[in-house]
Amino acid sequence: MRNNDFLLINDIIHRIYTLSDFDQMRETFLSFVAVLIPNQESSIFLSDHTNSGHLICDPVIFPGGDSSAEKDYLQFENLDYTRWVMMSHKCMIFRESDLISDEERSKTDFFKNLMAPNNIYYSLQLVLVYQEVSLGVVTLYRSKETGDFTDEEVFILDSFKEHLNYRFYQYYLNHSPSNVLPSQLDDLFIEKYHLTKREKEILVLTLDGVSNNAISDKLSISPHTLKKHMQNLYRKLNVTTKWELLQFKDK
Repeated sequence: MRNNDFLLINDIIHRIYTLSDFDQMRETFLSFVAVLIPNQESSIFLSDHTNSGHLICDPVIFPGGDSSAEKDYLQFENLDYTRWVMMSHKCMIFRESDLISDEERSKTDFFKNLMAPNNIYYSLQLVLVYQEVSLGVVTLYRSKETGDFTDEEVFILDSFKEHLNYRFYQYYLNHSPSNVLPSQLDDLFIEKYHLTKREKEILVLTLDGVSNNAISDKLSISPHTLKKHMQNLYRKLNVTTKWELLQFKDK
C-alpha cells in the first residue's frame, strides 16, 4: 500500500465523523473510496426498519445518473442470492465470488435481470451491523473486464468498518422509527410487562444506545448477570434479538 493511500484513508475516516450531513458523508465516502478501490459503480443503502417488506432502502449511489443498477435493485431484491448475509445481522465483508461460483451466478435470475444488463460481474460488499442492529450495506461493483476485487482492496474497505458502524449507529438512534422511549416507561408499562426495577434500568439504558459493557459498569453488575436480565427482558417483551428490542412498540 502506498503512503498516499494511508493519507487518503485517514482523510476518509476524518470525514466519516465530521461531515454533519449524513447523505453528503455517504456520497463523499464512496467518491473517495473509488480512488483507493477503482469500481464501476458503488452504493450505500440503509437498512429498512419499517414494515415495507424490503431489507434496505434510501440508497446513495456514486457516480449519480439515470443509468444505475442500484436504482433498480429493490425490484429484484427477493432474487438476490446474497440477501441472507444481511438477514444474518452480522457485520461482515465479502466478495460475491467468495459466496457463489461464476458459473452458478451467471445462471441466476438476479444476475440475468440486474447485473448483466448493467455490465456488472463482480461485487464487494460490507454489511454494517452494530450492537446487533442492522444498519446498511456498502457495495462496490466491477465489470468482468476490470476483474475481481483483490485481497488488499478487501482489506482497505474493511479498515473503515468500525468507523462506519459507529457513525451509522448514531444516525440510527436519532432517526429510527418511534421506539419505546425512556420517558414512556411509566408505571403502567412496568406493571403490564411485569418488569423489575433492574430490568427497567437496563431497558432504559439499552434504548439510549448504551453498550452492554457500559451497562455492566454503570450498574455494577457482571456481564453474566446482565445477560440473564436481558434474557428475561426478551422473554417478557416477546422479542428474540437486541434489534427487535430496539424496535419494540407497546401494544
